Amino acid sequence: MRRLNTVRTGYLYVIGGSLLLSGGVLMVLQAVVSFLYSRHSAGSGAFIVRLLHWMINHIGRLPLAVILFTALSGGFFLLRSQKLSDDFKALLRASEELAANGFFRELEVSTGGELGRLAANLRKLNKEIEPADAEEAGWSSEESMALILRMKTLLRLLDELKAAEGEAVQVDAVKREAAGLERFLVNLIAKC
Repeated sequence: MRRLNTVRTGYLYVIGGSLLLSGGVLMVLQAVVSFLYSRHSAGSGAFIVRLLHWMINHIGRLPLAVILFTALSGGFFLLRSQKLSDDFKALLRASEELAANGFFRELEVSTGGELGRLAANLRKLNKEIEPADAEEAGWSSEESMALILRMKTLLRLLDELKAAEGEAVQVDAVKREAAGLERFLVNLIAKC
């Protein structure tokens, strides 16, 4: 049974169901039109009779039936394939989040088969890093701002030390390192 529950058979099911539904609706529509046409005499001025005469005379019964069948099949296909499309979008969103952040927040797939197995595999990958752990490991804006202020204070103190003692070589190296760390933290805040 596992081989029958694939994306290909899902779309085959959607197409077959759309064709059957549109054929059934077309048969019911033909019965309703026949009933309405029989209720009025052919010579009456009722709108439905004039409309039917115009459509049959200008378009034809067979081309009209083909146009209606095609339009109904297309509409039913779009409606019925939406579930598969939503599942693909959910899988794509989850895989993009997994690639960018190392985890994703949620993944809901309503179909089974290949898409369900793919969702299960993505959920297994997601269990390695829990989203709560990743948020705790991240830096908040307040913490980053406190570190930037400390770096600025360190730079100011190093400038004072340089002027007082004259050990320019070691102080310059520490100052460059602190300036690089400050730029890193500014970029980190910009990304948050």
